[in-house]
This record gives sequence, C-alpha cells and structure tokens, in this order.
Amino acid sequence: MQQRQSIPFDRAVEYYDQTRGFPPGVERDVAAMIARAGNLDGSGRVLEVGVGTGRIALPLSQHAGAVFGLDLSRPMMERLRRKQQHEPVYLTQGDALHLPFPAAMFDAAMVVHVFHLIPEWRAAVDELRRVLRPDGRLVSAWGGMRYGDQWDELRKRVKAVENVGIKSREEFEAYLLSRGWRMLEVSEHTYPHTVTPRHLVRQIAERMHSWTWRATGEEISAAAAALTDMLRERYGDLDRGIEVTGTYGAAALAPPE
Repeated sequence: MQQRQSIPFDRAVEYYDQTRGFPPGVERDVAAMIARAGNLDGSGRVLEVGVGTGRIALPLSQHAGAVFGLDLSRPMMERLRRKQQHEPVYLTQGDALHLPFPAAMFDAAMVVHVFHLIPEWRAAVDELRRVLRPDGRLVSAWGGMRYGDQWDELRKRVKAVENVGIKSREEFEAYLLSRGWRMLEVSEHTYPHTVTPRHLVRQIAERMHSWTWRATGEEISAAAAALTDMLRERYGDLDRGIEVTGTYGAAALAPPE
C-alpha cells in the first residue's frame, strides 16, 4: 500500500499569519503559557515540529536558550526569517518522521496544529520521544476561534475534509497515555477577538483552511453561499465587527520512563 504523504503548507504562506495570528499582545501570553507547560527556564533547547512562520517559536524564544524549528515548507520558514530579528530560532527543512537531530537533545518539544497533517503520526511520536531528554516535556498545544454552531454546520457541508493524521486532540492524548506518557498539566488561555462575518466567508471561498483544500469547487461555492446566508441571518451587516472568543491551550506530557 502506498504511504500517504504529509501535507505541506506552501500554498498558505501569503495569508497564514492573517488567519492564524493573535491580537496584539496575546502572543506573549500564549508563549508564557507554553513556557510554563514546557518547564522552560530561559536556557533550554526546544524543538517545534511544524514551525511554520514562527507565530509561536519567535515569542517563545524569549523563554528558551534556543528554539529549533522543523518544517516541510521552505516558503513558510522563509516568511519566518523575514520576521525574525535577533531571536535564537534555528530552522531546518525536514520530515517529522526522520528528525535530523541526535537522541536526547531537547529539553522540550512542541507540536501545534501539525499532527492532523501527518498520516504516520505515531512514528512521529516515536521520533519526538527519541530526541527528548528523559526529563524533558512534550507540549501539545491547540487553539482557534469559537465561531459557534454555524461554523460546525459548515464543516459538515464540506465533505472532503477528513484529516490525514489524528482526528482529534483526544485521540492524540489517548494514544500517548496508552504508550506510557504521563499527563503533567493542562492550561488554557482565552482572549477576545474581533472579526467581520465577511472575513469568515472569505476564509472559506478562498480555501484558507487546510480542511477545505480537498473539497471540490462546487462544494466550496455551496459552503460559502450557505455560510453567507447563515451569517446574514444572525448578524445582518456582514461588514460589522463581531467579538468572538479565542482559545489557546497546552498539555504537558512526560515521556515514558
């Protein structure tokens, strides 16, 4: 059977920061939360698999001696380089299944919105275990906007959107626990964010989320039209800003003894 390939984010580089970024100042709060989860003291080495444009790695570097970022997408990392000033962030293009680092190199490893893009994600977990120190921590982080039931309904309408890797955070954590990893703590940070309904429609119409990439043109058009109708019914003016709640969380796990 042919092995499925992980999904790179080259196509998202031009809009990624616009759709996944934080309101001003929130990135510092999120970085501090991840640093606490990773037990970082300002001197350790941290690995982020799927570093992307550095929206986590750059602010997190203030809490670490060095952050090593790995990604399949060179264009995403080139965008990070253009944003980077003097932060100790070091980049490598590579595959999560074959990490180009020696064993027990890192004090902490971080995965954020990446394992749903990796078909062989269990092998990637083994690689993370290999490069972590015995007393290191794996930080699994997640986040997003709470748009409510209409957004959930929209995802159901776009049929060709199944993840190639993990299907949920719960599946990922259950697997780790079954393999002897130990849950140490779970933290969550919430913040307000303002967005226009029209921007939400644009995200679907222009396929800004990976779960839309394999849908047909007809499915995308129908989903965008359905979302427009739902949002107009709820909010009226599609250009009026609405306040939604953003959530970012982090689970810290210790490797098997």
